[in-house]
Amino acid sequence: MNGRRALLALLALLAGGTPACNASPAAPTAGPPQAPASRPADPRFDDRFWRELIFNEHDAPGQGSFVRVLANPSPSVYVRLGDAGGTRRVVTDAELDHIREVLPRLAEQITGRPYDGRIESGIEERGDREGWITVRFVTPEEHPDIGASCGLATPGSDPGSIWIAGDNDQCFRNGYFRRLFAHELGHAFGLWHVGDHAAMMSEAGNDSEWFTERERYHAQLAYEVGRGAAYCGWPFGPGCAGGT
Repeated sequence: MNGRRALLALLALLAGGTPACNASPAAPTAGPPQAPASRPADPRFDDRFWRELIFNEHDAPGQGSFVRVLANPSPSVYVRLGDAGGTRRVVTDAELDHIREVLPRLAEQITGRPYDGRIESGIEERGDREGWITVRFVTPEEHPDIGASCGLATPGSDPGSIWIAGDNDQCFRNGYFRRLFAHELGHAFGLWHVGDHAAMMSEAGNDSEWFTERERYHAQLAYEVGRGAAYCGWPFGPGCAGGT
């Protein structure tokens, strides 16, 4: 019986096959979900925009080897209201209310799925936690990498982080914070800069508060393909074997 079971197990393993479009060596160890079978290219698919938004082709051509969207499309979010020492509140009620209001809608625009994560806040530093994105309003002394920027984020990381230049008044004038938060949230969900100046993920800056239809389509396509998928053109073409 043991020999027969071993033979059946070997046959089952061999039947699994090998995907034609493998994840790159640098891809996450957890395999992406199996995408639908091969299907014709969608006319909305823009290969250049896809490479920029999902594979970082705009900022670092040829270096984005795999999809970095989050494995969990509904990460919880913690907004640190205080400074680095947790002794002084640096986030206004209006800023916190805005984050709570728009985050579920922005997340759904990116992933195409209802957002069911938690949104919590507190004056204390809680540290990074798996399954969470932490939003911190910081000074250059606390986070030197922010420099003269209004915001930074870790693209597609878990735990994730967003840093907002809390002491830079320019980042909060004329409603700019609304775009700033959405842009950095896009990075935290695994999106990169694009050359389209009308897009939320444009680094040139604009008055957008929501992701464009073009961005939504390609971002949601990436979440359908799954984290860790390698670039192979239209992800459901014959050469991609289901996009993984």
